[in-house]
Amino acid sequence: MSPWSLEGAREDALDRRDRVLTALRGERPDRVPVSFWWHDYARENSATDLASATVSNALRYDFDYIKVQSRFTVFAESWGGRWRPSGQLVVAPAQLEPAIRHPSELDAIAARTPDLAPLDEQLEALRLIKRMLPDDRPVIMTVFSPLMALQFFFPDTPDPRAAMLAALRADEARADRVLDAIGVVLARFAGDCITQGADGVFLASNLATSDLTTVDDLRNFERPYDLKILSAVEAAPFNMVHLCGYRTHFDEYADYPASCFSWAVGGGNPGPRDGQLRSGRAVVGGISAKPELGTMTPAAVALEAIAVLRETDGAGLLLAAGCSIDASTPPANLRAAIAEARDRSL
Repeated sequence: MSPWSLEGAREDALDRRDRVLTALRGERPDRVPVSFWWHDYARENSATDLASATVSNALRYDFDYIKVQSRFTVFAESWGGRWRPSGQLVVAPAQLEPAIRHPSELDAIAARTPDLAPLDEQLEALRLIKRMLPDDRPVIMTVFSPLMALQFFFPDTPDPRAAMLAALRADEARADRVLDAIGVVLARFAGDCITQGADGVFLASNLATSDLTTVDDLRNFERPYDLKILSAVEAAPFNMVHLCGYRTHFDEYADYPASCFSWAVGGGNPGPRDGQLRSGRAVVGGISAKPELGTMTPAAVALEAIAVLRETDGAGLLLAAGCSIDASTPPANLRAAIAEARDRSL
């Protein structure tokens, strides 16, 4: 029987790990696993603070799985980018020094020896999180696509992605050298995450949207380097690919070797069941992300949860927002979605 037949519900009580693994197989567990994640800009600036914030949120809401929300800027810090922490919950850090000031400086990135201390700090946070959490909660670590990471190398202008893409398109040989150099480091980091106890990685791309990129862009500048990262963690059971934004080139990613896919529903993106069928993998999401989730009523959030539970029949589904959420989201909104996942009869 295909795991996507939506049959064969598990009636016995499962621990969180088995619950998640059952959903990742495309089956229906005893109840749908659920989690949310967000940046706490005040507490992501050291391994200890990041671990403490992650664990306290996980236990507060009793999440079934944990996605570690690494520091927003960490994947550019290794190449010389510097930021001033805001010290405030919902205010992002301010850029002090970009890794490069002009696209011509990209030539030096491939030759630059990265400082691995920022990445080692994330590994230390992972070790602390694993030590503080019960063993039955799967944990996945954030890793940016090399293409997504590269935009943070540029000066913090209104649209550094446009400057980055223009530079890559202008010299594809240089683009390959730079993205490969970044990809080697991030693939090693991803593998180290698994060695340190992560159950997988959350590979994020915010250039999947057709508003920014063409199919050729993705095939030239993203896919080869993403696949190197996923190859480094191929034995892990819980690798998630996240496509940020609307009107995504979903089918360009649908054959990525991952356990599940995360994306925002609506805005030209596939629905949850359609995404399951097109990828053959589990879906993570179904709930609005920022800023909508922060302004909705708990009743409206519950209706979104009910809709995705019905559409998928609770099989191959890990309930979450379609992206990270604002740290200021009312707890009642999160609890409304969690309650539907745990209390609704499927």
